[in-house]
Amino acid sequence: MSFNNILHIKPSSSNEIASYLRESHIFICASERESCSNSIIEALSCRLPIVYRNSSSNPEVVKQAGVSFMSCESVLEAINKVRDNYNHYQKTVEILPIEEVSAQYVSLFRVIQKNVLDDHYSPQKINFRFLMKYKRLIFFVKLN
Repeated sequence: MSFNNILHIKPSSSNEIASYLRESHIFICASERESCSNSIIEALSCRLPIVYRNSSSNPEVVKQAGVSFMSCESVLEAINKVRDNYNHYQKTVEILPIEEVSAQYVSLFRVIQKNVLDDHYSPQKINFRFLMKYKRLIFFVKLN
């Protein structure tokens, strides 16, 4: 399929993708279910405001650096809001240093460890299911 206003980019290296992101103005993420989207984190790292579907962890990752949408009908409204307030959204992009992210993970693991030792934590049994789809391995997790 050929597009008039869309540039189709072949699979590229991380550096090439970063270059495309830095040349862009807004990153749009329409994924319905994507936990802690790497693509959103990469776009934020390039100082891009985000227009994102209000699902999964997207609001927690984007914070104030973008606008959410709930349906296909509302995506243009979200894009226009970012466009009209572009400097505001770009200035609110928050990139945490990797040391701080690591410290947050360590803190979480310590809370879990303490709860396990104090017998206040009972992990659920996890069943993993997977399938190959479009040459990507997709995992489905079911908690019992």
